[in-house]
Amino acid sequence: MPLSLILNDRAVPRSKVGDISPLPPAVAVVYPVEGRPFEVETVRTFGQRVFGGSRPCYVVDLSDHRRQAAVTRTPLTCRDGGHRFRATIDVGFRVHDPALVVSRNVRDALAVVYGYLTDRIRITAAQFAITQALAAQLRINQELDREIPLPEGVTIYYCKIQMEPDEAAARHIQELAEAERRASLGVHAHERRIGEVRSDEQVKDIVEDGRRRRQADERKVLDGRRIDIEELIREHLVRHPEETGQALEMLARVRDAEVARHELRDERHADMVKYLIERGVVREVDLPGLRAGVLGADGPGTGVSGVLERPDAGRQPGLPAGGPVVADAHGGAP
Repeated sequence: MPLSLILNDRAVPRSKVGDISPLPPAVAVVYPVEGRPFEVETVRTFGQRVFGGSRPCYVVDLSDHRRQAAVTRTPLTCRDGGHRFRATIDVGFRVHDPALVVSRNVRDALAVVYGYLTDRIRITAAQFAITQALAAQLRINQELDREIPLPEGVTIYYCKIQMEPDEAAARHIQELAEAERRASLGVHAHERRIGEVRSDEQVKDIVEDGRRRRQADERKVLDGRRIDIEELIREHLVRHPEETGQALEMLARVRDAEVARHELRDERHADMVKYLIERGVVREVDLPGLRAGVLGADGPGTGVSGVLERPDAGRQPGLPAGGPVVADAHGGAP
């Protein structure tokens, strides 16, 4: 709604000023003078009161005015040019030069005041990103924190601007904030996962170090001991007593394998001795010495020992056991 600071549409006689209703507490009477500047009545003299009643004049409102309005028609684009701010203006103004108001025929003071403020807000808004509404508000309020005389004879004595993104920009900012929040959560989750993996690896390293240390201790203990399959099975039973059945079965298979291996060896030795006797390489009288050399003094009486320990080993064939040996004419054995 327009606000006219000139209370009468056309000049009226000075004597009719009182008929203008309602008059504000503070007014100024402006007389147009042909060929000269406008005269503003401040203090009426006696002659003016007696003879000036018929002079045409304008009555100008000098009181203070406060208004609030939202900037809707002028787009307040931000720095990127793709989003807009929304501004609310709280302004106070008054007339400082009634002659200028009349000479410029200011019929709507709001258009003058809002036009100036909107232009200043638009210039400032273009310097900030859409996410910097508070910074833009602070800047424009600092610029307008003073009395601002306008060339139309009106002074802005108070002004506060509130700026915020419009609905589309607010949705854009909300989406950006949500994306940043998800990215931040992803970073925290990634760091937590890395920490868990590092902790697991450290635990594994500790376990592996302990295992290697125990193995080293076991090796030191076993360095001076004779290790065979039976000893290994015994150590296994100490650590895993619940596997006694499997261990005994394994031990039986090992002993069967050893018996088979010894029998095979003895058979080979027996075949070898028989072959040597048949070829005349070894005589029967040599069998006791051969037995001692092959089997040793305490060798078992199986396999090759069965051949080397024949009852008639070392005696002449056809003589009873324990009978005398008769030498031939040449003193040699038959």
